[in-house]
Amino acid sequence: SRLNAMLRIFLFCSLFALVACAKNPEQRLLAGQATLEQSLRIEQDTIIWAASAEAPGLIIDSQEPVVLDFGGARVLSSTFGESPENYTGLAILLRQSPSVTIRNATFCGFETGILAEAVGQIHLENCQFIDFRRGVPAPSVAVQLQQASSLKVERCRFQHLGRAFQFEAAVDIQVQQSAFHWLNAQVLEAAQKSRGSFVQNTFFYIGLAEREERAFGGGTFAFRQNHWAHV
Repeated sequence: SRLNAMLRIFLFCSLFALVACAKNPEQRLLAGQATLEQSLRIEQDTIIWAASAEAPGLIIDSQEPVVLDFGGARVLSSTFGESPENYTGLAILLRQSPSVTIRNATFCGFETGILAEAVGQIHLENCQFIDFRRGVPAPSVAVQLQQASSLKVERCRFQHLGRAFQFEAAVDIQVQQSAFHWLNAQVLEAAQKSRGSFVQNTFFYIGLAEREERAFGGGTFAFRQNHWAHV
C-alpha cells in the first residue's frame, strides 16, 4: 500500500542518515586521536565527543600559531547527559604553541574545558562553557592555565560550572563583553602576580562570593562598566 511504501522510504532515509553521520570523520572525534599542529576550521552543527576521562578530545602541539574556528560546533564530554556531579574529562589540551585562538565553540559536560601547559598568548572569542561538573568539593574549571603569558576573552559565556579561570602562574588577562552566570565557586583563582582588566561583563549569582572582590582570588585587576547582580 501507499502507506507501507512511505514507511519503507522513511525508514531507509533514517538509516541512511545514521550511517552517514557515523562515517562523517568530523561527527565523532574520539579522545586522544586528534593532535593538531596547524589551524583548523570545523563545519557547523558538528558534535565532537571527548570519549574518556583519561584523554582530551583535542591536543594542540605546534611550533606555530594555531587558530581553531569551531563554527558553532559543540564539544561534549562522554559523560554529558549524566548527573552533573559525574561529569568528567578534558575538552582541549594546549600542549605548546606561541599563540592559540579558539572561536565559536560550545563546551558541555566536562570537569575542565581548556588546559594550557605551555602556551604564549590565548584568545577565546564567542565561546560558551556551559553545564560542567557540579556538586563536589573540587570545582570544575572552564580555563586552567599552568603556563601562559596572556589570556584575552571576548563575548564568551560561563554558566553552571565551578570556576571560570584558574591560573597556576602569573597571567595577564583581559575579559570583555562576557557573561558569568551561576558559578559555584569564584570567577577567577589566580597566581598573586596576575593582573588584567574586566570590562563590560555581566556577573550573576557567583556562588562563594558575598562581595564583588571575593569573586576574584589573587592578582590585581581593574573593573570597568560591569554589571553585578545577586553576588
